[in-house]
Amino acid sequence: MILGIGFLAPLVLLFPLSWRQSVPGSGLILDQWTTANYTRLLFDAYYFKIFWRTFTIALYATLLSLALGYPIAMAIARSKGRAKVFLLAVVLTPLLTNVVARTLGLMILLGRHGPINNLLVQLGLPPLTLVPGVPGIVIGLTQVFMPFLILSVSSVLENIDPALVEAARSLGCTRFGAFRRVVLPLSVPGIVGGSLFVFLLSFSAFVTPQLLGGGMVVVMTTLIRQQAMVLLNWPFASAVAIVLLLVSIVLVGTYTRALGGAERRESTRVAASGKISSWGRAVQGLRSASYDLAASLGRAWARFARYLRPMGQALGRLRFMVRAGGWGGKALIIAFILAPLPIVIVSSFSGSSLIMFPPRGGFSVRWYVGLLSRPEYIRSVFISLQIAALSV
Repeated sequence: MILGIGFLAPLVLLFPLSWRQSVPGSGLILDQWTTANYTRLLFDAYYFKIFWRTFTIALYATLLSLALGYPIAMAIARSKGRAKVFLLAVVLTPLLTNVVARTLGLMILLGRHGPINNLLVQLGLPPLTLVPGVPGIVIGLTQVFMPFLILSVSSVLENIDPALVEAARSLGCTRFGAFRRVVLPLSVPGIVGGSLFVFLLSFSAFVTPQLLGGGMVVVMTTLIRQQAMVLLNWPFASAVAIVLLLVSIVLVGTYTRALGGAERRESTRVAASGKISSWGRAVQGLRSASYDLAASLGRAWARFARYLRPMGQALGRLRFMVRAGGWGGKALIIAFILAPLPIVIVSSFSGSSLIMFPPRGGFSVRWYVGLLSRPEYIRSVFISLQIAALSV
């Protein structure tokens, strides 16, 4: 009951406020109803550009999270013992740390004098301007929210019966063919669920776009803060928040209907009719024909492989190089997930006030001394601990 009130009460208050008229800059809310807030938000080119920028940033972060997170999810699902524990620790450790600290590490990593640009300079290449800017925000959102997609996909991959892959291989499929025909389709629910989760979190993120955008890249969440806290236009800020909420509801509803509704309708129809539709029989026939074709191609490849035995050593080296490249790529992804935290820890002992890595100015504890010598900082720490204790 208390949780319901806590979640619903702000929305109940927010919705009517979004239809009120205000005097920008004064904080005054007039007792007049108007549609101007939504009209301004939906039809003004400036605000539509902000909405589209937010949407594209969330979309790019989702696609990048999927591209980088799926191999790690596959590794978690296939590994056992200590390797599995290590990979899970890699994924879960960033989730247990503060997002501000991780974003600060990304600011150093992607900054003008960060390790990435230092490496480019050493190679004779021009440095990249990632922060502040949209590319830095996309990379930051990917690093912050990719663990959620990894956990979603890995949980689905672990439930796939290995016998299905073995059956595909026995019918002539290669490793990639078995993955494309069996593993990838069966992992679609995890992909869609994890991608939706990352997209919604990226679409409504505030801290990462604010810090990595340097206040120069305006997204929907920073627009809400600007309207509410700077311009004191609370009705318009409420309208922006309602639009964000509606987008989330539409996406979640579409996902639920796509995965749940279709299955329920199909099972109900089959149970009622007791037979498979003509379309279903056609699909099954097509699948059977494709399996027979794959088996025939597999047998043909086996006969052809007899003539390639002299090249077996070269093919073995090529296979080893491909596998080594795959594990090297996974190692880079793991480093990308973990890198911000060590960078922040090392930089906190820098004697220089410049944001760069490796830090300059020698080893120093000046920042910790300054933190412990200021009563307001200590008071902030105790307030944070009290809030955390009350939230348990």
